[in-house]
Amino acid sequence: MTRRKLRDTCLRTPIGAAILATALLVAVPQRAGATAVPVVGPPFGVCPAGGTGCLNGGGLSVQVTADTCINFFNGNDFDTCGVPGNTFKVGGPSDLSNFTLSATGTIKDLVFNTTPPTEFLTVPGPLGTVKFDLVSVTPSGAPPCTSPGPPSPCSAGVFTLSLGNGSVTVSFAFNAIAYVGSPLTGYTPYTMNFSTQFPNTTVANVIAQAFSPGGISNSVSFTADPTGTPVQGGCPATKGYWKNEKQHPFPPTLAFPVNIGGMAYSKADFYTILGSTGSGNAVNIMGSQLIAAILNIAAGGKTNPQILTAINIATGYVTGLNMTTANVDTTSALGQKMLAVKGILESYNTAFNSTCKEGSGLIGSK
Repeated sequence: MTRRKLRDTCLRTPIGAAILATALLVAVPQRAGATAVPVVGPPFGVCPAGGTGCLNGGGLSVQVTADTCINFFNGNDFDTCGVPGNTFKVGGPSDLSNFTLSATGTIKDLVFNTTPPTEFLTVPGPLGTVKFDLVSVTPSGAPPCTSPGPPSPCSAGVFTLSLGNGSVTVSFAFNAIAYVGSPLTGYTPYTMNFSTQFPNTTVANVIAQAFSPGGISNSVSFTADPTGTPVQGGCPATKGYWKNEKQHPFPPTLAFPVNIGGMAYSKADFYTILGSTGSGNAVNIMGSQLIAAILNIAAGGKTNPQILTAINIATGYVTGLNMTTANVDTTSALGQKMLAVKGILESYNTAFNSTCKEGSGLIGSK
């Protein structure tokens, strides 16, 4: 199928965008126990001047199908959504201290209503492969597209549409974290901006095509730029710290409901669990420390393989149990196991075994 034919048949923008945004914001905390806080590699260098981007990528196309997938592909014919092997070329100018010019990078498809993939983007560089994990969708700041006579630029879901010289540019952006090596101790925040242009059309026509059964598709390019200094990992805080909603609100990286052990927990549920006293109930005793650890990691707290393992074990112990209502006696076999892992979690939550200043460097800390 040719690119031109795809343009006439492929992307349902507003609906798909809304679902993608929800999928990203809800899914990221669900993997916080394992990989949500990637590491910083060697410090990222100074970007090229003129706003051209620290990383430029091209040689790539994108197909967005209604409520289903953002499917990146190479060549004129799109592949099956979710199939790996999509690539792009590193263009210039790029930050050559971190990215190799003309190298081939990899990119993964985004399937709506599923957990975003780790290592969404990988880029060869002189310091090793730079990996990007998605954190959230960047909302469009433009007013909604209205008909007749939509403003320019205007927004449809998370997409921004701009009219110029008879062409419509469609763009969308993600917040991401970049790292080299293993995702354990910090990250460098990045923004990734994707853009594609449709010639000889109008905003209204593009939106009309977006609601066709197949959607819309075209070649796409992107830039990526750091949005802050590298974060080496904040100092974990106690459950008492997180109970103080006024002074220490939950990190914005955490979206509710959060799925733990197959149960969906609201923000109010988190405060209920944090405030539980135990009273012989191992679920309350361990659960309050588990919630505090999840909050610390979502806020960019430093971590290590031991705490990640402990979180996974604790999650396994409460799988199928509602931590707001379940009761496991502390003297039972399971209760004793819960108390053992609680000790590891509590040590972590107590300023990383009292090795740093509680709460320092955490996202949103005051």
